[in-house]
Amino acid sequence: MTLEESYEILENYYQNIYGMYDDNWIDYDLDVAFTKLQLEKIIQKRYKLDHQEKMILQWLLEEDMEPKVCEAIRVILEMDV
Repeated sequence: MTLEESYEILENYYQNIYGMYDDNWIDYDLDVAFTKLQLEKIIQKRYKLDHQEKMILQWLLEEDMEPKVCEAIRVILEMDV
């Protein structure tokens, strides 16, 4: 998987995170809001992530996500220097 493909997978994951005004807004909380905001920044920046952004991606690896998203995050962390 290339770095560009990894960012595309991460962007698809980001787009599927529900927002405050979606049908399932009842589950919307600070963790979801924080995750969505941070991913938006990471996706917009794309390359040369700073330490905090890399730590957020590391934190996401600890969450229960589908393997394809985890692999994409690992590729981003390994290849983004």
